[in-house]
Amino acid sequence: MQALRGVAKITAATLVSELGAISRFQNARQLMAYSGAVPSEDSSGERVRRGAITKTGNAHLRRVVMEAAWAYRLFPASVPRCAKGRKAPAKP
Repeated sequence: MQALRGVAKITAATLVSELGAISRFQNARQLMAYSGAVPSEDSSGERVRRGAITKTGNAHLRRVVMEAAWAYRLFPASVPRCAKGRKAPAKP
């Protein structure tokens, strides 16, 4: 799991401990439903409205997956460094 960008040691350990056997989920939709990261729905007749995530599943798992997704989405910023390892002063 640590080969995925955004997943480090703590995230991988949390996923394994919270999920147990990941093979029990047939697809990603079932896994996300278990974590509660699926959209809420308010449907009536022909009208379908989807809202925010339901937050009904495993909150710890949902938080870790969302943090990993943000880490995957945002590349690390490269900051110029001085010789001693501190940030370089900003130029006016």
